Amino acid sequence: MHTPRRPAACTIGRDVLNFAAVSAESNSSGGSLPPSAFRVRKWVRRLGQFLVAAYLVVFAVGFVAFLRERPVPATPWLDVPPPAPGVRVNLASYLNGASVAVSGFDPFRSHNPMYLIDGNPKPTNVEKWATVRSDRYPFAEVRLAARSDVDEVDLELGGAYEDAGFTMHDYVLRCLRDEPGGEEVVSELPVSGNTEARPKHRLRCPATDRVRIDFEVEARKSAREVVRMYEFQVWGTPLAP
Repeated sequence: MHTPRRPAACTIGRDVLNFAAVSAESNSSGGSLPPSAFRVRKWVRRLGQFLVAAYLVVFAVGFVAFLRERPVPATPWLDVPPPAPGVRVNLASYLNGASVAVSGFDPFRSHNPMYLIDGNPKPTNVEKWATVRSDRYPFAEVRLAARSDVDEVDLELGGAYEDAGFTMHDYVLRCLRDEPGGEEVVSELPVSGNTEARPKHRLRCPATDRVRIDFEVEARKSAREVVRMYEFQVWGTPLAP
């Protein structure tokens, strides 16, 4: 007479119960487990591996979403008086109330953007802004304490203190003005093929609120696949309120 097969769920349930009972007996007597107990153990192990893998996938997706939605890193505004109107100064200095925002930076090596506006004349190789390899559209943007007429931007790139190959070749400088209707580009200067580690760029940027530099990084595993910059100076005269 043909005996119908039990459903898989019943078989698994039976095996689970057998596994619990036999495990308790085996632990007390030191005996070996029957084949059904090994099947349950294998099933439980596979289930655990699946749950761990699913958790890691969910975590990775959430982490990527967080990175995409995270705010742009920016240095804090310091409570200092703005420079006097009509006096030419380095508007990007934190001592003159400036702040800097960047596309990202390498926190594990302490290469944070504050070094761009600290005015340190003798920085160490650590005291610089450096991006990470995954940042394919790096930028740094100085936010001035007061609207100003900007006439010059001076940079200290990686080659100023390290290998000359770390000097960025291609970038675009933009002077920006904040208006009620949105951002207005006051002036733009594309730079191509730069070889100077300390380039100075003369500009004509009246009534400017922010100065931004966008870098073009090169292929991976090249010297310029990341940006290394020590100083970002913006020279000009603040306007009267």
